[in-house]
Amino acid sequence: LPAASPSPTNVTKVLEKPGHFNIFIRLLRATQEDNHLLTLLNNSNNGATIFAPTDSAFSSLKSGTLNALSDDAKSELVKFHVIPTFISSSQFQTVSNPIAIEAGSGSRVSFNVTSYGDSVNIITGLSNTSISENVVGPQ
Repeated sequence: LPAASPSPTNVTKVLEKPGHFNIFIRLLRATQEDNHLLTLLNNSNNGATIFAPTDSAFSSLKSGTLNALSDDAKSELVKFHVIPTFISSSQFQTVSNPIAIEAGSGSRVSFNVTSYGDSVNIITGLSNTSISENVVGPQ
């Protein structure tokens, strides 16, 4: 999401429009990370980049996986998908790895991206995935 506009971006409203981020939206609300993101966007001109997993990405998890997580683990999961600055698609070609994310501290899980043309891949050591679409909030 681009840098904060006169009124901060409501992340869940932006993610509701495409219609396939429902599980991630529920996690944002349940953990109150949606409020954290609103505060981040309201108190910074850096914006944020959110790698929101689709509902189909969550459906590939073993049944009950999300319900088995503690509230803190759910919050950490959401934060793992947030970079506390806006990075445009073209900037991924020159960004320095590993990228700092909102989750935890230290190098417990490195978050690296590689970019080839319009394709951006995320490599964490736990997973290797590609960005399938860009959903951008108000600018």
